Amino acid sequence: MLYIVQILVGAFLLSYAVQLAADSGLKKMKNTLFSEWNAILKGNINADMVILGSSRGVVSYDPDLLSAASNNKVHNLSFNAGSYNLQELKYSLYAEHNKKPKIILQNVDLAHFSPSAQLPEEHQFLPYLDDQGLKKGLGLFDSRYLWVDRIPLLKYNTQKRFLGIGLGSFLGKKFKNKDAVTDGFSPKSIAFKRDGHNLKRLSDPAFKRSYEKDLAQMKSFVKARIKDSITVILVWAPEYKERLAVGRRLTQPLKQALADFAKEQKGVYFLDMSEDSLSQSSDYFYDTFHLNTKGAHLFSAALAQKIKDLERNTY
Repeated sequence: MLYIVQILVGAFLLSYAVQLAADSGLKKMKNTLFSEWNAILKGNINADMVILGSSRGVVSYDPDLLSAASNNKVHNLSFNAGSYNLQELKYSLYAEHNKKPKIILQNVDLAHFSPSAQLPEEHQFLPYLDDQGLKKGLGLFDSRYLWVDRIPLLKYNTQKRFLGIGLGSFLGKKFKNKDAVTDGFSPKSIAFKRDGHNLKRLSDPAFKRSYEKDLAQMKSFVKARIKDSITVILVWAPEYKERLAVGRRLTQPLKQALADFAKEQKGVYFLDMSEDSLSQSSDYFYDTFHLNTKGAHLFSAALAQKIKDLERNTY
C-alpha cells in the first residue's frame, strides 16, 4: 500500500513539475498573447491611453502611431474574437493591476454588441489560472476554470500542442510566431478576400436584432469610466464600401444612438470613421470588415489627428 501511495505522490509531483515548466515556458515567449497577459497581470503597462475592441481592435489600432501623435503611452487591450463582455473582463483585470488610463479608445461596430458566449483562443489563459480575478471571470463562461488547475496537467488535456510548446520554450527552443503581438497590436499583411458569407447574412431582410440591452450594457460601462475621470472615445473604424452599403439599414440606427449618447454625456465622444476614404479601396483591407497592415497604419494616423483635434477643442 505504501508503495502505491509513493507512486501516486511521485506521479503527482512529476506532473506538477511538468505543468510548472510548461507554464513558465509559455510566459517567457515574447510578442505573443502570453507576453501580453504577463504585462497586464504584473502591472507593467500603466498606459495613459488604452484601446478596447475585438479583432478589429487588434489589427487596426497601432499604439506607436497613436502614442507619437499624442505624447501618451498607448497600449492595445483588444480581445481577438471577443465581444464587449470579454473586453470588459480584460479591462477589469488591467485596471486591477495597472494605473487607470486617462483615455479609453473603444472600438464599436455591429459585432461589438453581440456578447460572446464562448472563450476564443483559450490557450492564452493556460499559464495564468493562479490569478483569482482571471479565474473568476473565465468561470462565468466555463465553470471548469474554477477548479481545473488543481489537478496537474488537466488544463492542458485539450491543449496538448501548447503543453509541448511551453516545454520546448522552457528548454530554450525558439518558435516562429506568424501572429506577432506588439503592445497588443497584431497587424495582418493579407491579400483581400471577400467574406461573402458575412455579407449574405447582413443583406438577409430576415436578419435583424435589437441592440437595446447590449447598448445599455455599454453605456453602463462607459458611465462608470467617466465617473472615474476617464475620457472615453467611441470609434467606428473604416469598413469596406460593399459592407457599408449592405449593412446600412442595421448600422445607421446604432450609430445615431451612439452619437446621441456622446452628446448627452460629458467626457464621451463618438468618431464615426466607418466611411473614411480608405473604405473606397480593397487595397486597405483583408476582408470587408478588417483593415490590413497598410490600412491600419493610415487609419491610426488619421485617428491620431482626430484625437489631437478633440484635445485642442474640447478637453
